[in-house]
Amino acid sequence: MRVKHKSALALAAAATATAFTVVPASPALASDQSCVDYAAYQACASVIGGGLHVDYTYGYIINFTKGTFNYIHIELSGPKGILKNCAQVNLASDDATGCKWAPNANEPAGEYCSTVWEYTGNGYTVITKECAPVT
Repeated sequence: MRVKHKSALALAAAATATAFTVVPASPALASDQSCVDYAAYQACASVIGGGLHVDYTYGYIINFTKGTFNYIHIELSGPKGILKNCAQVNLASDDATGCKWAPNANEPAGEYCSTVWEYTGNGYTVITKECAPVT
């Protein structure tokens, strides 16, 4: 079941405390966040900043299965196109990976997205794509 919601980045940090820096959420800083929850994983895209000023955008995925997601990578994109492609990883059970782009500058309004890709042997397949707006 696909569920959209807004939540704090602390959820990901709590699940993998050693992999992430906890960022306190506050209405003055958090521009927006979009998450999807499935039985197998949770994935989110976040934009932190104020107005058109983007401190950073961040995407992550948490693996809730008993198995490993092989050959996973996260791509961050925005109105200017691809912003960052992070390293490919094998994501073990109850583990997480994230990708961060930190311009700390005014950026164009629009959707800032985190796309999670998995290599299947015949190419890459999108697992999920979540987007958070900057207005």
